[in-house]
Amino acid sequence: MYYNGYMKSLRKNCDDNWDTHGADAIPANVIGMENCIYTQNLGANGKTRQINNNIFLNNYKSGIAIWSAEKKPKADYLSNYSVSGNIFVNNAGPIRGETPNMLISSDTRNTYNFARNIDVVNNIFYLNTSNDISGISIVRNHNVWIRNNTFYNGTAAVELSGTNRKVNFNDNLYIGKRVKISANPTEFNGSGKSRNQWKMARNRYYTTNPTNLFLTPKHGGVSMDDFQKIYKTETNSKVLSGNPPVQKTISRNAYNPNRFHVVYYNKVETAGNVDFDFSAYGIPDATPFTIRDAEDYSNPVAKGRFNESSGLISFPIIANPGFELPRPSAASGKTSYVTKPLHSNLNFRIFIIEFESKTPAH
Repeated sequence: MYYNGYMKSLRKNCDDNWDTHGADAIPANVIGMENCIYTQNLGANGKTRQINNNIFLNNYKSGIAIWSAEKKPKADYLSNYSVSGNIFVNNAGPIRGETPNMLISSDTRNTYNFARNIDVVNNIFYLNTSNDISGISIVRNHNVWIRNNTFYNGTAAVELSGTNRKVNFNDNLYIGKRVKISANPTEFNGSGKSRNQWKMARNRYYTTNPTNLFLTPKHGGVSMDDFQKIYKTETNSKVLSGNPPVQKTISRNAYNPNRFHVVYYNKVETAGNVDFDFSAYGIPDATPFTIRDAEDYSNPVAKGRFNESSGLISFPIIANPGFELPRPSAASGKTSYVTKPLHSNLNFRIFIIEFESKTPAH
């Protein structure tokens, strides 16, 4: 799902020109509008809404927004979600603002409609601009679990507001800069404003900013050691040095067993070919396949036939890949020079590989 949303002009006069991008920052008189999936779920129905196995790419705001702007709600309707196995890449990219790849937020000012029972697990988040949050911004929740996710780049893996009541941030990997904790130690540990204790544990960080890994309201940027002492959390978490190992993941589609999402990350940017092992998926020998770059989906980057004896398929990491741009109506005047979506850097690729269905012999 990509390029959902639109551009809104903030021009004072209709005859004024639209500002163009001169850098990563958003143009002064243009903003991006609408999230790819904007969702609510009534807590009273008891049903879990599942958002699984998708690619959210370059949408005009967040890929997913579990969100409400109502200040005096009369019910809980941000409840019961499972968000798993998704890939979030450069959302808000067409007009780069201070927008996270995913938003879990409520503007409630009473006791209703805090985000409840939300499980964000085994997702991949990537942002290749210098702007803000590669992963998730969380505001006013009762209980959110963020676990076993991988976050790449941006200036923060997550932003955790001081209005949250219970957060579990466990077993995640971040390769980037920092984590934003907008809560003082008293709020974080549940001693004030009826907050339950937040828990952070077993996370791994490859950071370009080890002395300022955690951005906090009263202590500024602090290291892992200082954050553990001040906030009494991040149990068994580690800051790791050197280049992170190459990350390679394969995810099979739950509804079409011939289709896979393939993700590659290598901090050392190198063009060439990378092998992925498909031997565990029971694909018959000589099955034809087509490989597409998710960011240039209409143009296949490779085709071939599966070699069952080796099980390996080679994926091309292209230095200057094709890239599908948004196509606004020419009559709208909102031509693509206003936007600045970007392909992911050479260190990150999302592929979609599809095998032809083999008709069983009779």
